[in-house]
Amino acid sequence: MVDVDEFAHGYRYGDYSGVVFYGPPTDGFWLDRLAVSNCYMRPLFHSVLDRAWRDGRPVPQLAAEWNAVAGWRNGGVCEVPTVDAAEFASALAQVASADVAEHCAGCTVEECLHCAAIVREFVGSRLARGVSLFIEDD
Repeated sequence: MVDVDEFAHGYRYGDYSGVVFYGPPTDGFWLDRLAVSNCYMRPLFHSVLDRAWRDGRPVPQLAAEWNAVAGWRNGGVCEVPTVDAAEFASALAQVASADVAEHCAGCTVEECLHCAAIVREFVGSRLARGVSLFIEDD
């Protein structure tokens, strides 16, 4: 069982923002959620961007929008197209210690990689069940 608050923001001094991933709402409530502090998401997004640019591959849409402060970063809960969710989960699976090491501040490389695995599991399990995935810049 995953502790959905293990990497959440708001529990440490000065750590007040992050990203929240959601499964579909239940009776109008966002009960299926995974909150992740920017302490972990920044290194992960940077690593995904760096790896795509270095390998000459397209940047996953979620990372591109994070980098451009566009799309889902413009506020509110946004539905993530299935292809974008799968692309992001695949990119997180390829992130290695060397990718995140230079970007970690406020967390360890091991914590960041563990967080990537948790995000991948959350996203992947929603994709496997065929339900919608949502994201929010919080």
